[in-house]
Amino acid sequence: MKISTELELQNNAAVLCSQLPEDLKKHLFEQCSQQIDLLLKQSDLDPAEVEADFESWRKNRRNAKI
Repeated sequence: MKISTELELQNNAAVLCSQLPEDLKKHLFEQCSQQIDLLLKQSDLDPAEVEADFESWRKNRRNAKI
């Protein structure tokens, strides 16, 4: 699959990730998680507030699909 724009990458990210080996997926997940944790610790954000905001976004997104 040839990706030539950022939009194409965004639109095809799930397909591309599904083709990755499991060990690479695990490594990428761990790296992303560590980076998010570092950014949260450096900011003034409360992790519980971030999680609540994410849950609200997810519920709204789920309701919009129905």
